[in-house]
Amino acid sequence: GTFIKETLEKKNLKSIEKESIYNRKTLIEIIELRKIIETGIIDIAVDRMNENDKKTLGKCIENHEKGLIKGVFPAEGDMSFHRALAKSTHNTVLIDYFDDIYLLVFNIVIGVDNYQRNYKKALEFHKDIYNSLLKKDKVSAKKHMEDHLDWLIKVISEDKA
Repeated sequence: GTFIKETLEKKNLKSIEKESIYNRKTLIEIIELRKIIETGIIDIAVDRMNENDKKTLGKCIENHEKGLIKGVFPAEGDMSFHRALAKSTHNTVLIDYFDDIYLLVFNIVIGVDNYQRNYKKALEFHKDIYNSLLKKDKVSAKKHMEDHLDWLIKVISEDKA
């Protein structure tokens, strides 16, 4: 007969969170994964987005702006925009998967000083993505999302903390 000598250890998001919550390399790798997923989300979202989804995304941007005006670091505003975009796919598996990844990133990135100092730039990217989505311009929306996540990788890489 055949015997399995040892099992391969499966690395999942929970193990990543426990082992390397403040590991910059892992955080960048997670954002690279987000880039793949979130540009794909745009393809689905543009085709399935309804008026309520558009309003929700607009409200996320509004809340982000209000937080900046109050001088509050509104990291939840960033999270809510990306989550609302994922929800606009109406794909429950994708939404659940996205939530796991984004919560992991959120818990790490809020400690990155360079991100907090440059947070206003995230709002500009969100507005560009949103406006492209309203026009149903997948190419432009994907480009803005890629630029946004590349910017985030750069901010994290350059952080001195």
